[in-house]
Amino acid sequence: MTTLRGLAVTLLALLLGAAPAAAQGALTVQVPTEPPGLDLTTNPSSAIAAVVFYNVQEGLVKVDRHGKLVPWLAERWYTTDSKNYTFFLRKGVRFHNGREMKAADVKFALDRAVNPETKHPYRVQYENIQDVIVKDDYTISVTLKRVEANFLWTVARQGSVIYPREAVDTLKNRPVGTGPFTGRRGCPSSTRSRSASFQIPTRRSPRSSRATSTCRPSG
Repeated sequence: MTTLRGLAVTLLALLLGAAPAAAQGALTVQVPTEPPGLDLTTNPSSAIAAVVFYNVQEGLVKVDRHGKLVPWLAERWYTTDSKNYTFFLRKGVRFHNGREMKAADVKFALDRAVNPETKHPYRVQYENIQDVIVKDDYTISVTLKRVEANFLWTVARQGSVIYPREAVDTLKNRPVGTGPFTGRRGCPSSTRSRSASFQIPTRRSPRSSRATSTCRPSG
């Protein structure tokens, strides 16, 4: 597990360099465990997160390298009581299928996390959500059942990635998101190709145009 996490950190450091740069070929990283699919909303496997989280799919909020919460797909948020939260989305963010991300997509992802029928791996973290209301295309409010100061950390976790409703049935093998890479699963490797829709200046572009995680079983 420690080895996998170390490889994941190294991969991210290489892909998301400190200075934006043009795509420079391919990067292959060997990992000890083949991801059991690529759907972060159905399986808590760290092997999935190493491939998908912030490479292919992203959340409203992110934990930066200093351990602080920073805006990501949401450019800012607002709360006065840690019970009612309002998120203001970045405009112009597009999914890999070319459609712009809207507040309705955020509502769909959060509602699906709360729904017990979806068997979300972290559903207990979302049980406190009482209502998710779309104010307009770029504004969404979340009302909790009780005060929860750690709710933003829940929004920043891997189970809170945002994806389009129309792609929910393909998340396991071909997840669609807003990240710098598109992803697809193919045994014995998972491949990420640079996304043409990743054009938000506040989010750094990857240095590699293609990244492949290949599995080499331990032992």
